[in-house]
Amino acid sequence: MTFQSRLSDRTYAPPLTTTFIPSTQTSGAPVLVVGDEEGSVSFLDAQPRAKQRSNRRLVGYLEAHDNAIFDLKFSCDSAQFCTASADQEIRIWDTRTQAHVGTCHGHTGSIKALSWSNFSDSIFASAARDGSVRVWDTRTSCQKESAVIHTDGPREIDPMLTIDKAHASASELRKRNSIGRSVTRSVTSIAYLQHQDNLLVSAGSANGSVKLWDIRTASGKSSKSAKPASETPDMTENNGRPHGVSHLAADGSWLWTLCTNSIIYGYPTNNLTSEARIQLKDDELTCASFWVRMALSPDSRYLSCGSKNGTVFSWDISNSKRAQQSQDKAVKLFHSKGTNGTSNEVGSVDWADDVLASCSDDMSVRFWRPQP
Repeated sequence: MTFQSRLSDRTYAPPLTTTFIPSTQTSGAPVLVVGDEEGSVSFLDAQPRAKQRSNRRLVGYLEAHDNAIFDLKFSCDSAQFCTASADQEIRIWDTRTQAHVGTCHGHTGSIKALSWSNFSDSIFASAARDGSVRVWDTRTSCQKESAVIHTDGPREIDPMLTIDKAHASASELRKRNSIGRSVTRSVTSIAYLQHQDNLLVSAGSANGSVKLWDIRTASGKSSKSAKPASETPDMTENNGRPHGVSHLAADGSWLWTLCTNSIIYGYPTNNLTSEARIQLKDDELTCASFWVRMALSPDSRYLSCGSKNGTVFSWDISNSKRAQQSQDKAVKLFHSKGTNGTSNEVGSVDWADDVLASCSDDMSVRFWRPQP
């Protein structure tokens, strides 16, 4: 497997999250949406262009937040998308008009991750540095008496379900720190399982364990003592101290976890209580932060991720899944290098049908196409 890339586009601030608009909204032409450190959203045409016009065209621009955008996701019908920000808000946008149609309140820390339900155009989940997982319905409105009702503006939305302290240990749930506040473990990634509309998986900064939540069993709008339906062992403890999870990626049968020990673990989604069946590694892969992410190709053949060293790593996982075998080498796609020999971290990546996008700290976005 080889990939080819042309010159990258430049954004106005370091890009933090990337996702392709589903083709139902773009007449089949790939458009990449990029959220950046200053709270802006850029829409980039990813169509191949002549060499003399190799830079991609900016086809839309939106000032969405006053602070960094950490994640951006589309609804399953792609009519709406939501942006998660360090300003502790989630904002809902109309894809066609780019109008701001809703604001979600409730998190008390930077919102790190989003996942839209595969079965509902209006329900999605979020995870944040405040240690909570929240589920939202864009059709609802804020129930507080003090809420301002906007008849012609964005709705104020409350969570329909909150799971507090989602990744605190049993002892931490009972313990308080020296100044009387509960211990908080950041939730760094979240994903709906594809074939179960009631099942969510989440992971955090404290260790490599993944928790499976059945949202049907949670009682009331706030559940401070919710228990996961299952939990994977922490595979990272085999290498000494625990390492957190930077990102989750799931298809119909496998869940992949990118951990800060620079190993990707693969679990069958029908058994999230056993150890990982597959490990993906590379001697040059470095994931030491919670900004590096993964993406699966639409056919689930390729799994790609960024790295601290300015490189994109891609594995052909089709054989690994069939034989449940690990891999220790990846195809390496060189994105960028900083000054004085240093590297710019490649954080977010995403796939469309035949193109892979990557973004870097050097404010560039690259598009890669597999070559026969």
